[in-house]
Amino acid sequence: MTELTTPTDPDDIRALVRDHYGAVAKGRATGCCGPTAPACGTGAATLGYSADDEAAVPADANLGLGCGNPTALASLAPGEIVLDLGAGGGFDCFLAARQVGPTGKVIGVDMTPDMVALARSNARKLAATNVEFRLGEIEHLPVADASVDVIVSNCVVNLAPDKAAVFAEAWRVLRPGGRLAISDVVTIGEVPAEVRAQAVALTACVSGAAPIEEVRATLARLGFVDVAVEPTAGSAAIVNGWLPGADRYIASATIAATKPGGAPRAKGRGRGRVRGRRRRRRRAVLRAGVLRVIAPVAWTDVRARLRPFVAARIDAAEVDDVLQDVLVRMHRGLPGLADEDRFDGWLYKIARSALADAGRARARHPLPRTDAAPDAAIEPTPVDDDPARLLAACLAPFVARLPSPYREAVTLVELEGLTARAAAELAGISTSGMKSRVQRGRAMLRAALEACCEIAVDARGRVVEVTPRPSCRLGGC
Repeated sequence: MTELTTPTDPDDIRALVRDHYGAVAKGRATGCCGPTAPACGTGAATLGYSADDEAAVPADANLGLGCGNPTALASLAPGEIVLDLGAGGGFDCFLAARQVGPTGKVIGVDMTPDMVALARSNARKLAATNVEFRLGEIEHLPVADASVDVIVSNCVVNLAPDKAAVFAEAWRVLRPGGRLAISDVVTIGEVPAEVRAQAVALTACVSGAAPIEEVRATLARLGFVDVAVEPTAGSAAIVNGWLPGADRYIASATIAATKPGGAPRAKGRGRGRVRGRRRRRRRAVLRAGVLRVIAPVAWTDVRARLRPFVAARIDAAEVDDVLQDVLVRMHRGLPGLADEDRFDGWLYKIARSALADAGRARARHPLPRTDAAPDAAIEPTPVDDDPARLLAACLAPFVARLPSPYREAVTLVELEGLTARAAAELAGISTSGMKSRVQRGRAMLRAALEACCEIAVDARGRVVEVTPRPSCRLGGC
């Protein structure tokens, strides 16, 4: 059998990593392990987690993919907003959520749709209301500027083809005074050429690692202070478990740094007047301390107040998801709310907006009914032979192969059901820019679909028949 070699194109590298970890999420592959590893999956205790940590999360949240315990490094405090780069099944997100409490929030970002689906499923099992998972690349984070207190990550940055972009995005989304607490792999010697050439060594978190001095230099160049990149105790046992003898040239390490408070941001080109005004206003509000004092009530009280309002307008199974969306919008919007007296009216306005977005999402992806009597007979689910819905169900592999800006736009607007305005806020671009990306993404998606499937439409443009072409390699329709 021919051994796969490591690709050189960044998009090909992302596709390789996405495919591998998608298989991990489905239980068809293991994580950070090379072809000659005697056993796969690093034990949580080896990485510094306690038995209580493991017991606090669903079993499939911990996939044994890490190289440390970033939540312990982060020293999280109640009320903080945490971002996890490469959230996987959600293990570190759920541990962080316990530490930041109901007044805090955790956002997990992962570029693998199957991992995001798994993490969201685990969040539902835990009834976690302060955790959110988003699909996106860590080089292009779907997170607003200066909106995060702490960034954690566990053995993911080494998988990114552009690590400088990852740390630049970290700088962008961190608030002044925000900090990095990352566990990852760095090189401490020359990686053998035959190891770098193996695709499996890349997905095994070995060949993609950056030199330790390069990581330090990149963080310092971006403006981070208190930079500390140090190999961890017990590193050899961890990396040798992935690839025997790997401790000669790689090490698991902790990466810590702080974005200085009030540091001026570099000005880029072509960002537009509206975006510039938003950033200046956000910085001014943050300096004034409004974010910490504007909310007159705790989130638990807000949730209790809004629940009857939301429950009267949407299916019971979706109430908690809508309330979670309201919490996210509160965190995004509070810095711009200068008048505390307007809080109540503003709160119900964003609740209505969240309900409208949930309704649009439900129209695209109908939920099964949950209001039947407990003893009611369960009717068999009819086979859905609607061509349009069948086509929609097979979009994921096509969307995953779109260029990253268009993939993010299509995912947020078409699959997640957000409005263009809400998606633009998440992506940190203008609404018109988001609409343009969605249109381009749709066109690319249509071309890819038509190359893989025969799609027949009626006079009104509705899909009436979908037939896969024999040459299609994506499975798709």
